[in-house]
Amino acid sequence: MQVTLPNSLLQPVERFARQQGLDLGAEARWVLGLSDFAQWVAARQGQWLVEAVDAERFAVPLPERWLTDALERQLADVEDMPTLQERLRQLRNRCQLWVVWRHLLGQSTLEETVSVMSMMADHIIDAALDLVYRWEVSREGSPTSSTGERQRLIVLALGKLGAEELNLSSDVDLIFAYPQEGSTESGKTNQQFFTRVGQQLINALDPVTVDGCVFRMDMRLRPYGDSGPLVMHCAAIEHYFETQGRGWERYAFIKARACAGDIEQGNALLRILQPFVYRRYLDFGALDALREMKARLLQQRHHPEDVKLGPGGIRDAEFAVQVQQLIHGGRQTSLQQRAFLPALAALRDAGHCAPESARDLSAAYRFLRDTEHSIQAEADRQSQRLPSSDLSRERLALSRGFDRYEDFLRTLGRHRAVVEAQFDRVVQVAVPPVGGGLWLARGKVAEFERAGFEDPAATSDLLDGLAVARDRSSVAEAGRKCLDDLMPHLLQVVSQMQRPTLTLERIVPILRAVLRRSAYLVLLLENPRVLEHMVRLAGASRWLAEELARQPMFLNVLVDERAWNPVPDRDTLAAELAQRLARPPGEPVEAETLLDELRTFKEQHVFRVAVAELRGTLPLMHVSDYLTYLAEAVLQHALGFAWDEVARQHPEFSEPRPFIVVGYGKLGGLELGPGSDLDLVFVHDLPASASQFLHRL
Repeated sequence: MQVTLPNSLLQPVERFARQQGLDLGAEARWVLGLSDFAQWVAARQGQWLVEAVDAERFAVPLPERWLTDALERQLADVEDMPTLQERLRQLRNRCQLWVVWRHLLGQSTLEETVSVMSMMADHIIDAALDLVYRWEVSREGSPTSSTGERQRLIVLALGKLGAEELNLSSDVDLIFAYPQEGSTESGKTNQQFFTRVGQQLINALDPVTVDGCVFRMDMRLRPYGDSGPLVMHCAAIEHYFETQGRGWERYAFIKARACAGDIEQGNALLRILQPFVYRRYLDFGALDALREMKARLLQQRHHPEDVKLGPGGIRDAEFAVQVQQLIHGGRQTSLQQRAFLPALAALRDAGHCAPESARDLSAAYRFLRDTEHSIQAEADRQSQRLPSSDLSRERLALSRGFDRYEDFLRTLGRHRAVVEAQFDRVVQVAVPPVGGGLWLARGKVAEFERAGFEDPAATSDLLDGLAVARDRSSVAEAGRKCLDDLMPHLLQVVSQMQRPTLTLERIVPILRAVLRRSAYLVLLLENPRVLEHMVRLAGASRWLAEELARQPMFLNVLVDERAWNPVPDRDTLAAELAQRLARPPGEPVEAETLLDELRTFKEQHVFRVAVAELRGTLPLMHVSDYLTYLAEAVLQHALGFAWDEVARQHPEFSEPRPFIVVGYGKLGGLELGPGSDLDLVFVHDLPASASQFLHRL
């Protein structure tokens, strides 16, 4: 990257250097020419800057060890809040300049910039917390639980810091907690003690002084928001999310991370909250909340010049990815990523984002974040808005490698168009279809005759029966409304089938089956392709329609278009099943639960095979391969579980395991069909004393 400033920027820098008595090289002139913040630090800490440049410290990313040593030196003799504020801000400004320096010279990647900023925040927050905690303990005594265990504050980070992708001038979104109720030696409750510690931590970091600010701290994402307590114990937080957690809080907690204080207890709390964030099954019931969030994002687009909140901005990109994480992450743990780029890669690998779309969105996100950092590097302001002055525009273009601001804008526009297209695709509000009056035309046989139904009277009767089922007291109002919203779309698709009445006859039992589980109705309403697939499958196969009515969860299969791709190999099926059966270390696996998981896995894949075969995307030879690999995966996991269970009573046979399952007939010949038995023979090389073990196995 060229580092030669144009005269319009070079002359003011040289004048500044003369005034400060600084001898600047080309890189220093470049950085100070593009950043008023860099000049401000140079004016206040010029000696340190000269030493850092001479020692070539900025040639490498800010080392974690350098930061921890500097914190230890700076805070060693601090005994009051004003001194703590001054020392933290001076050190923060040095670290900030280090990051700004490398960014403006093009020496750092996006990943380096955000990870170093996050590392810096973690250590500064933790060091400040440690000091104010010790001050409070010296006054009130140590906080303990009712059983005498010493308590420490838990600091959870959300947002950019939680994802370890903090920007140059970001807020830090924090939640304070402590493990258990109890009291201090002076009689203060733990709630009172940790509230005081939290207030002191905010006071150390948040206020703007003559040395600037360390981090602006946003505590509004805590339970109950501004009206709630500043600090809560873990059981109270868990109860809150069990009883009152809202959709936007699930979205926010995707990025949650314990960043300071009692990290171990913080991680334990987040593990407890994990099922709240990621539901075990595809969660389309949350789409109403997500749609409301999207509507709010659209309302916040007051400034098209804002690269974060404007159309096709950073927030749009994040929303497009995190929505998919929320919907699919409960079943596909690989999607449970805090940071944007790893989450996008996981969505691509899982088949939820086309490779070319993921590539373009990744490039757009990088460009937008780097632009955000260049805007903030100029004056250390919390802004993501494109500048209005000619000077700032010139600086921004040069920092991004463009000679002209207009060229920068054209490239920015292309990237924002990519993001906006991705954003528009998620949680769309369905537009009422043409001909939607058929649902309202129940009882008007002539309407169904004009629409092409082969048996208009039977069609009217089917819809009348469905309306009666809808109006039963056991069906919630949300389910009724969702069915009314869905039916015009469904009837429009059905009317295009060769035998629409027959198709509707097969679909109505499916709708009856899900009336009290409106998440599936939302799934169909939000996914026109899934609705169309369901209608066409029901029209082509009575068995598939009956399976959908018996097991509505099979609708989830229709969401994943990988269902119609070529047959997976043995290893892929085995890995998918292993992921489903995975449990946290130490959590026992109950036999009934495991058998239910095996049955569900097998039935979903058999349904998937039938769908693919009917659509013509899976040749007959591959059908038998698929089903054989499926049987092998289920057998392998069932055998492993059975062996572990029986070996509890016979530990002498736990290892080794000289045991083979031999498949005969259709299984042996890789010719399994959907209804095939498994002809098996067990072969072992265990001693005669293992007969009871083998019989139980």
